[in-house]
Amino acid sequence: MPCSRLREHVLVHNVRLSNTSKQKSKKGANVKRLVLDASGIRATSKQAFEACRGQYELLVDENLVVELYTHREKKEAFSKEQAIRKAFEYFNKITSLPILKPNDPVRFEVEEGRSARECPHNCVLGLFQPSDADMERMRENESVLAKTFDFKHPSEHDADFQYFRHIRSNEELWPSMTERLNSVNRINSIRDRSIAYLMEWGRNRGWKVRNNYCPDREWWTFGAELTRLGYLWWKYARHGDNIPEPASPANSSYDMFHVAHMAICDGLLSTDKTMLNIAWACWPEKRDGLVTYDQSKNAIVPYEPSWQKS
Repeated sequence: MPCSRLREHVLVHNVRLSNTSKQKSKKGANVKRLVLDASGIRATSKQAFEACRGQYELLVDENLVVELYTHREKKEAFSKEQAIRKAFEYFNKITSLPILKPNDPVRFEVEEGRSARECPHNCVLGLFQPSDADMERMRENESVLAKTFDFKHPSEHDADFQYFRHIRSNEELWPSMTERLNSVNRINSIRDRSIAYLMEWGRNRGWKVRNNYCPDREWWTFGAELTRLGYLWWKYARHGDNIPEPASPANSSYDMFHVAHMAICDGLLSTDKTMLNIAWACWPEKRDGLVTYDQSKNAIVPYEPSWQKS
C-alpha cells in the first residue's frame, strides 16, 4: 500500500479532565488512564487492546509519536516510508480505546498553578501521516534529546551514588528506592528543585509564571524530577563505578518522559521491566495501575515483579 493511502485526518476536541483519578465523571468512573510507551504499543496485540474497551483510556504523548515515526531497525539506515508504515500499523492497533494527547504540561502547570491532570487534552479520534516538515521536526527533536539527555559520572560526595552503587539485587534495589524516593525530606527537595528550576525556565521563555506554582505528586513537573532520580539511582545500582555514556541517549529520555506521565495518569502499559520497576518505586500508590502484555494469554495483565518475594 503506498504511503499516500495511509493518510488519515486527525480530529481533535478539547476535553477537561479531573485533577485526580478518584474524581472522574460517572460515565468513566472505572476507566483508568494509562500511559502507553513504545514497548507496550509494539508488543500488545490489537485484540488485547479491544478486549479492554471500557476499562482504559490511553495517554499518547508527543515523545511516543516522535519515537515511533523516527524508528529505524538496528544497523539499518533510516527510511521515512518504512517508519511511517510501521507507525501507522502500531497506532491502528489502539483505535478501539480513547486516545489522549496532552498539551504542554510544563507550561500549563507553571502558568496556571494547577496539575496538568486538569489541562485540556486533545482527544485523538483518528490517525495521521506526518508531512515531510513534521518528520524533519521529529528527527531534529530526537537529535536534541540525544545531545542533552546525558548523565555524567556522579561526584564521589553524592550520598545517593554512594548508597546505590553497592546494591546488586533487585530484591534490595526497588524497595530501597521506594523508601528513599517517598520520604518526606525527599519529596520536599523534589518540590523545591522543581520550583527553582522551572520558574526560571518559564520566565526565560516569557511565560506568565504563577507565584503559587508548587508542584506535588499529581503534577507532571513533580513527576519528571521524581522519575529523573529513580532513573539515576537505577543506573548507579546497575553500573556501580563504571557508568558508561548512554549508547542511545534519546531512548532513555523517551522512557523517562513516559514514566513521568504517571504523575497525571493512573498507570502505565509497558513490557519494559525497568520502566515498570521505576514506576513501581516512584508511585507506590498507583501500583494497581501498572500493566503489561502477556503474550501467552494474549491479554493485558497486572504487572507482578518477578523479583518480589511472595
